[in-house]
Amino acid sequence: MSSLQSARACLSVACRYVKVQGKACRPPPSFVQMRPRMMSKTQSTQLDMQVSDINKNPEHTENGFHCNNVASRPSVCQEAVRVIRGEAMALQALADRIDSSFEEAVELIEAMPRGGRVLVCGVGKSGHVARKIAATLSSSGTPALFLHAAEALHGDLGMVSPGDVGLLLSNSGTTEETLAAGRAMRKLGARLVAMSASRDSPLARESDVALSLGRIPELDHNGLAPTASTAAMMALGDALAVVLSRRLSFSRRRFHMLHPGGAL
Repeated sequence: MSSLQSARACLSVACRYVKVQGKACRPPPSFVQMRPRMMSKTQSTQLDMQVSDINKNPEHTENGFHCNNVASRPSVCQEAVRVIRGEAMALQALADRIDSSFEEAVELIEAMPRGGRVLVCGVGKSGHVARKIAATLSSSGTPALFLHAAEALHGDLGMVSPGDVGLLLSNSGTTEETLAAGRAMRKLGARLVAMSASRDSPLARESDVALSLGRIPELDHNGLAPTASTAAMMALGDALAVVLSRRLSFSRRRFHMLHPGGAL
């Protein structure tokens, strides 16, 4: 399996329920909508009894989501399902965008000299995602460190060595701290991989390889809070880590050696 196929497989696992026979999933129907058109009087009575029991039971779980008194608060659960399915659709769209640039990023990381590390860099919500990606890379066989973009400009660039690869995260691709950190890392001999919404972003243009997330609508009521975009960043980082780990033939024994305190 090529690194391209592996990446698509990784991203598609989380999206397996997003599309059914080519049609996008819709929010779950209400209990009334679930009633079959052709139903005997006995079946109808049984269904009514089940719905009544659900309404009285504050511990009901609908489609895996714990909701108190679902019938009296349908909008709460429907909104939760909308957000989760929205993120799943963002991941499916991302899986469809995987192309040769992903292979180039993998090859760039694999070409690091002995002792080289992936320095995953970001600020704000992208910084939180970058920290997690660095941890996943390190625990699965690819040495990596988190580099806070702002702190990099105040001395943390000392962790950069020639031959390292900087993985720079910014959805807009215009974050000043991340751009400045990338430029400084290049001067210190690092190669750069950008992860942003567009290959035309300043961050992408200044990097050796650009991984495009695509334009992803956020899922809060204002359309502003990083939600679907950060889920996509996290998934793309996981895909990188898993593909690299497989190509390293990173063993279960080695994985356990790096997790002596985990219940794995």
